[in-house]
Formats: sequence, structure tokens, C-alpha cells
Amino acid sequence: MNTDVKAIVHLGSSHPSTGYTVHVVDGSPIGAVHTLQIVQYEGDEGFYLLYLDANDVEITDTYHSTLEAAKEQARLEFGVERNAWRTC
Repeated sequence: MNTDVKAIVHLGSSHPSTGYTVHVVDGSPIGAVHTLQIVQYEGDEGFYLLYLDANDVEITDTYHSTLEAAKEQARLEFGVERNAWRTC
């Protein structure tokens, strides 16, 4: 399955977690998120917001029906503004 990376943003001190959403994996809250990527998989109309650790390993993801909805989720969770995204 091919993956098309639509946008990426590296999180830093200007993007602290807002606490809007708490992601839990295996019963525990996830660790620090360093990078967000929005991807679209071949054959899937939706967009996935990927949460990556310091080694660019996926921690978790969220599914969104539009690219704009995925960006809005990042804004709500980390204060990521539209101009912070790098288009791929």
C-alpha cells in the first residue's frame, strides 16, 4: 500500500500539548510527540494524522475525513497554526 505524505510539522517548545485530547496506548498515556505527519493511504479517501516520537516512529494516529480536519485536530492538541505545516 502506497502512502502519500501531505504535510509535516516538527513540534517544539512553541507547540506544547493543550490537553485537549489524551491518547492512550496499551493502557498508558503516550509519551512526547516530536513530529506530526498527515498522510493519505492509496485507496483511502481519508487522512491520518500520525504522531511520531523523536526517532520518527509512529506512536498513534487519528483518522479524519479531510486534510483540513486533520490540521484542525493538530491545532486543538498542540496549537499548530496553518502556516507551520510544511507541504510535502
